[in-house]
Amino acid sequence: MTAPTAVNPQQTASPAPEWRKHFHKLSELDEGPVQMLIENILIAEGATMLGSLSGVGKTWLGLSMAKALTTGKPFLGHFKVPAVVPVVYLVPEMGSRAIRRRAEKMGLPDSENFLVRTLKEGAMQLNSPHLAGMIREAKPVLFLDTAIRFTGNADENSASESSAGLAAMTFQLLRLGALGVVLLHHAPKTFAKERYMTLENALRGTGDFGAMCEVVWGIRQARRWDGKKEDKEYAKESMALTRLEVECLKGRDIPNVADPFIIQGRPYLDDTGEFALLRCGDVEMDPTRVNADKRLQDLLGAITADPATSIRTLSKITGWNHARVKANAEGQGYCQMNGSGWVKTSPAPVASSSIVGGSK
Repeated sequence: MTAPTAVNPQQTASPAPEWRKHFHKLSELDEGPVQMLIENILIAEGATMLGSLSGVGKTWLGLSMAKALTTGKPFLGHFKVPAVVPVVYLVPEMGSRAIRRRAEKMGLPDSENFLVRTLKEGAMQLNSPHLAGMIREAKPVLFLDTAIRFTGNADENSASESSAGLAAMTFQLLRLGALGVVLLHHAPKTFAKERYMTLENALRGTGDFGAMCEVVWGIRQARRWDGKKEDKEYAKESMALTRLEVECLKGRDIPNVADPFIIQGRPYLDDTGEFALLRCGDVEMDPTRVNADKRLQDLLGAITADPATSIRTLSKITGWNHARVKANAEGQGYCQMNGSGWVKTSPAPVASSSIVGGSK
């Protein structure tokens, strides 16, 4: 009698149905913590929206984020950037000269790490094959300034169709490989009269604009009240100084989201290329630190680029007198040796121990 033939289970198992390719077990999903692009501020693999009235300063703030991402320097001198990443900034409402002037003032890099498209070229369709190709290759953080210019619908207040189209395209950009998408969006005119910022009052049009984003930041001119009475002089001063309140109105998946903070543009953007952080939560910050840190960075950059740089040249670069240049260089571990220029003699201490400050 012939023995029965052994059956190979792999030969008899039915192939997985086609639909199974489109769904995943938990063990098949990516693991690990949510990636932060700017700690406590900006999340990877998601959409972030900045909402404010027109002309308040959100483009300056968007460029400040772009500067942090492309240089690795802390955002506003305070919020850490884990890694340098490329940025593509689409700003069809601004001319090329204007955006270049702002970007150069802020110290954004003139490199492939920061690419711009302006009014001169017009708004790029978000389904453009050129945009898709760039995202697949560069994997940047994409800024849309302002978001409504990319919906194909000029009426923001009939926005159910606009928001649905924008959401679909934003998610497609993320699927293509964009590290994140930052959308700058207008607030309704009534936002100026609101005492408190909320997700509902900070974004013009349908609530779907806020619903599509993992993170939403509200931005407005800084205000304060004495009881129920608003301090009008403070508000007027905020307008003149570009003094802004920034508050997270939705912070899905951000661990330790930043407390509301206050920043000021003038004179710091002109002097240092960055906003000054005045307050974070209940903590008063030192606005002169931005200026001091910028000068210190310029000093160290010049010395490392050319150790033979003279004190006179460094004085012109930083605005410090000769004694302060020497003191700050020595505070960072550099000594001037005759015939050898600046020589590193000791590890640099933390910046706060340096003799920074002073206009001369």
